[in-house]
Amino acid sequence: MRIRRQIARYPTYSLYVVYVAMPNRTFHISEDIDQKMKKHPEIRWGEIARQTFEEKLAMLDWIDSALSKSKFTDEDAIRIGRQINKDMSARIRKEREKDKLRS
Repeated sequence: MRIRRQIARYPTYSLYVVYVAMPNRTFHISEDIDQKMKKHPEIRWGEIARQTFEEKLAMLDWIDSALSKSKFTDEDAIRIGRQINKDMSARIRKEREKDKLRS
């Protein structure tokens, strides 16, 4: 929603300010972070948050795009994850056995 309001009228032109209504989000931060932010009132923290959100969303869009072309299924991920767990478990067992032999 745009709200237009005339703020000045001069003989040759009118000056308008256009307000663009944007959605608001509320976030909770810790007291510690709040105190540190208050030490720097010159910084526009909302702008920093907006830029960070845009960067993260751009990265997620890229990931979604890459994944949409992938033939890798959930079943593939589960199978590979189980194999990794099995291999790591065997590796840890071997390391523990070596440690017992050394002591």
